[in-house]
Amino acid sequence: MRREGRPGEHAILSSRVVDRPIRPLFPKDMRNDVCGTMTVMSLDPDCSAEISGMNGASLAIAMSDIPWVAPSPAFSSAWWTVKSS
Repeated sequence: MRREGRPGEHAILSSRVVDRPIRPLFPKDMRNDVCGTMTVMSLDPDCSAEISGMNGASLAIAMSDIPWVAPSPAFSSAWWTVKSS
């Protein structure tokens, strides 16, 4: 666990995954700061904490009185190719 200094690469990329889809949904003339803090209380290694964090941040902003276009649902998808022998 890091106690000081810069956040790690995974933390930076996780915050970008949450921030990038939500940022354009605010009005262009809004100048107030909006800060969302996501804390992981438990972790399932098979599931992404970023997806739950993005859904939670979107829900929290939608429930507030902040000007907001629409909730931003998040999901993860993948494509698998199975080779038959």
